[in-house]
Amino acid sequence: MHLPVGSLFEGLIDWLKANVTGLSRFMSGILVAMVSGLGNILIYPPAPVLIAIFAIVAWLLAGKKAAFFVA
Repeated sequence: MHLPVGSLFEGLIDWLKANVTGLSRFMSGILVAMVSGLGNILIYPPAPVLIAIFAIVAWLLAGKKAAFFVA
């Protein structure tokens, strides 16, 4: 039994290249902007301030033990 798997996938890849490139670039741009923004937010404040913020959030969400573990 012979299945033409190679030609099927080649056709699928060609179709994806022709029809999904714009969507892929759009989604890529959104993800790059989100990651860059998050990186900038995490780089801006000093480390002790970030530690305090994460500890407070952990305390509010999970309790004292989690806050101690985070800090």
